[in-house]
Amino acid sequence: MAVTGQRVASGGVAACALLVVLCVPFLGRAHGIDDPLYLLAARRVLDSPLDPWRGPSFWHDRPDTLLHDLYNPPLTAYLLALPLAFDGGSELAVHLLMLGLACLALLACASAGRALGVEPRWTLLLAASPALASGALSAMTDVPFLLLSAATWAATLRGSAALAGAFAGLSALTKYAGLLNAALLALAAPLRGRRSASGVLVALLAFASCGLWSLWQAGAVHAIEAARFQQVGLAHQGRLLLAFVAALGLAGLPAAFGLLRWTVPQAGVAILAGLAGGSLLHAETFSKSSAILGFAAAGSGAALLWAAGAASLRRATGAVPIAAFWAFAANAVLLVYFGAARYALPALPPLLWLLVRGARLRRTPSRRRFGLALGGASLLTLAVLWGDAGQANAWREAAQRLPGTARGFLVGHWGFQHYGEARGYRALEPRELLAPGNVVAEARGIHAQPIVPAHAALLSKADRVRLSSPAVRLMDRAVGAGFYSDAWGLLPFALKPHAFEELTLWRVVPWIPPLLAEPLEGGVVVDLGTREASFVCLDGWSGNESFRDGSTPRTFVWAQGKESALRLLLPKGVRELRLAASPDDAAVGRLTVTIGETASALVELRPGWRSYAVPVSGVVTGGVTSVVLRPAGHRRPRAFDRERRPLSVAVDAIAFDQAAHRGIRGVWPVRTAGEEPGLLVAGTARRLDAGGPVRLRGRIVVLAGSAQIESGGLSWSSRGDAACESGQGCAFDLTQAGTNPATLRADAAILLQLSIEPIV
Repeated sequence: MAVTGQRVASGGVAACALLVVLCVPFLGRAHGIDDPLYLLAARRVLDSPLDPWRGPSFWHDRPDTLLHDLYNPPLTAYLLALPLAFDGGSELAVHLLMLGLACLALLACASAGRALGVEPRWTLLLAASPALASGALSAMTDVPFLLLSAATWAATLRGSAALAGAFAGLSALTKYAGLLNAALLALAAPLRGRRSASGVLVALLAFASCGLWSLWQAGAVHAIEAARFQQVGLAHQGRLLLAFVAALGLAGLPAAFGLLRWTVPQAGVAILAGLAGGSLLHAETFSKSSAILGFAAAGSGAALLWAAGAASLRRATGAVPIAAFWAFAANAVLLVYFGAARYALPALPPLLWLLVRGARLRRTPSRRRFGLALGGASLLTLAVLWGDAGQANAWREAAQRLPGTARGFLVGHWGFQHYGEARGYRALEPRELLAPGNVVAEARGIHAQPIVPAHAALLSKADRVRLSSPAVRLMDRAVGAGFYSDAWGLLPFALKPHAFEELTLWRVVPWIPPLLAEPLEGGVVVDLGTREASFVCLDGWSGNESFRDGSTPRTFVWAQGKESALRLLLPKGVRELRLAASPDDAAVGRLTVTIGETASALVELRPGWRSYAVPVSGVVTGGVTSVVLRPAGHRRPRAFDRERRPLSVAVDAIAFDQAAHRGIRGVWPVRTAGEEPGLLVAGTARRLDAGGPVRLRGRIVVLAGSAQIESGGLSWSSRGDAACESGQGCAFDLTQAGTNPATLRADAAILLQLSIEPIV
């Protein structure tokens, strides 16, 4: 036993040493991807140790709480609270903690492998895995989950049922996939006796306690809330399978690929899979280098899967490694929200044991062959870590280059949000009210919610910042690299010479907000589904859609989810709301429409397209007003549904104190087809200045009818000027000597520029 323990220790220590050598050059790398979300959860734990769920968060479509945004249980947040408490959460402190946990995971894997008769030296192949090394330099759940899973397997194989159950329960508090470890304990029960059943009970109690805890603290079961990200469908699962296969050989166990025993069928499958993968990547990216990497990724992953399948047919392999590998492989294909190389991590140790016990690896490879396989995988890991760190560091530098401003906003999550907030910027919420002088920094190519149309209509491009980035790309749609999400690509990494990260700086157009300062005279009609009307939309809306309703074309947009918001310039004292809409079956019933802070209307929606006219309760104060629609319910997509959107109500038109539903009437900011911000004036008038001797200059695009500017002796009209109907519009330059303000009247026109110069 002492000799066995020494072998386990020496093999595990060697693996830990290799991992440390690979990771040390990158210990100071910036936080990236979802690290800031888990660090936010850790800060919540420090502030409210018994309530990790209700902390504010904005990581998906709108501001919410950690209960909704964090799709894993909170145990990792408690671990990360340690470096936050002692060091403020610096990159070095966080990465040292995770690297230490990764080393413990390697020791646990060596121990579990030895219980199966696998020599600890094979653990070196795990240490050279890019998936493990990247996890060891993150603040996410992958490494803690691997540690607890490996500890569960080791305790199970050594007959410690209670200990295995405790570790399995803790793994389920790290990721809900930890329930698979409880299932493995149940599988081992007939082999290890009744005590294993008690371990299963311990694991299930831990999982149930977490659900009851979140229900008690936050009013909802966290596992159910997290399940809203789940999608099921042939296309979705097919893509997850492709991402898993590509990740397995290229980012999972590349060293094992170099030590495989080859058979003719296995080689044939690898070549065919490689050709298919290369062709698919070339079709998606038109990149030759991505096609070559696609061939290597799909071919190597398919070869490892084939070897795992062959090893699983041998009795000597053992039930635990077979069940563990295929369970976590199935999880990566069926149950995760998106494909990622790191999701292959818990499948790697049992895959290694499968290959060794099933004689699919060379049992006694020469030192040269073993060294070449290990060295090649280590070089690959260094390249992946360099690319990952370089991309994260570039976004940290981008945040440091943000201009100073009294009120700045960010569009883009990952590390950019983390470091931008340290600069005084904050995430741009969909219902934020922008004002002159505000700066919006939009990150390109990273996880971000698009700027909502109502905000985009107020912004003009001020600057663009480009920062060089490594040629090894882990998240880049252009070359199909999606190490952390298959939404960016099927490859775990790809190559892109002269790569860069780009940041666009926007500023609020200064002349538009003052023209929205006063309430409107007369009613407002918004014909949703038209381009101009889309710019009143904040969050919770689909894009424009249309169909023919008999002989009449009907344009509309879908309201989505629990609520959808508009921003409009309204008159004071609105008394009536009119609506043309058709609800989804789930939204039939009461639709509540809140108008500002002090008014609302109730609409009883019935199936099919109908027009409604309802009174407004309360007082509409007028001016720029948020209008929020809260339906009775919304569609919850089921497995294999083609429609994945949470649709509630299709809205054709909404009107305030105006009988007509067709056309548009009102004043609101828009963007032209040339992406130039402007102010729409339709069927009404808008005062342009406060009066007095001034010179007014600008440009106008007339969409329909005509436009004219009037004030005492000052007069200008678009009639007869064909340039007014072009995309560039027509210019006006007027000088008024009187004191009356100038007023723009238009059937439907967009004011593109306005300059008001006092005459002294």
